Amino acid sequence: MRLHSIFFFFFFCLGALNAALPKPIIPSRVAEIATMIPDNPQAISPSYKDRDAWKNIADMKEAKMFIKTLPALIAKGQTPFVDSIYLDYSKTGRRELADKMIESRGNYLFRLVFAECIENKGTYIPEIEKAIISLCKQTPWTLSAHDKDLKTYYGKEMYVDLVVATFGFGLAESLFMLDDKISPRVRELALSALHNKLFAPIQNCITTGIPFNWFTYKNNWNSVCLAGIVGAANAVIQDKNERAFYIAFAEQYHTYGIDGYEDDGYCSEGVGYYNYGFRSL
Repeated sequence: MRLHSIFFFFFFCLGALNAALPKPIIPSRVAEIATMIPDNPQAISPSYKDRDAWKNIADMKEAKMFIKTLPALIAKGQTPFVDSIYLDYSKTGRRELADKMIESRGNYLFRLVFAECIENKGTYIPEIEKAIISLCKQTPWTLSAHDKDLKTYYGKEMYVDLVVATFGFGLAESLFMLDDKISPRVRELALSALHNKLFAPIQNCITTGIPFNWFTYKNNWNSVCLAGIVGAANAVIQDKNERAFYIAFAEQYHTYGIDGYEDDGYCSEGVGYYNYGFRSL
């Protein structure tokens, strides 16, 4: 559950096809998938209630070392969202500070969630809820380099990029992992943010027939974005038919990402990107 730091704009276009009209999501396939999935949301990570699973993790040397870093992390606090840093890309083309800011804000939450699941004492819940509220109030989850016209920054339209998909997945997993530790008010705020920033934009692409370009990219964008969308949907959406819709959507488009791998298994984006895209297939 980490946001990834390797987001170079060069790969935004590498291996991409011209965007085509979205393929229709076949209702009969959605219904078929709905019969195959659990009635309730499921996540990759265990809920904090699975104490056997978290005890095994807590006993690891790495987990013990990780817990020791938490006091300093909380003392430093969540990186603030600074508008001027986000806007710097549109003025100068520099993105490093904005990328670091966006990534750091999400990682702060995910570390606290992991720590709370390990210790299960409620110690980190106030700071976790504070971080969730801050992130939900952050209008753009999109990297500034993927928001060149600032439409997302100004809330005119939401664009799902690599970070929106992976961060949305992480937030949804966090809600699943912490379950009733999160207050109803904060949970509702988070679910609303996931709907507005992740799920609704995808629904809009299908409804309007205007897709995001990565729908048909033959590179990591396709795989990573689809994995994040499906992972988030599976973790928090109660209606299994709606969850099945996003699975069917990914099923329709994941072949483009697969086509980015040659017969010898090599990825056109190079070794550094191989794992990033391949592990999301």
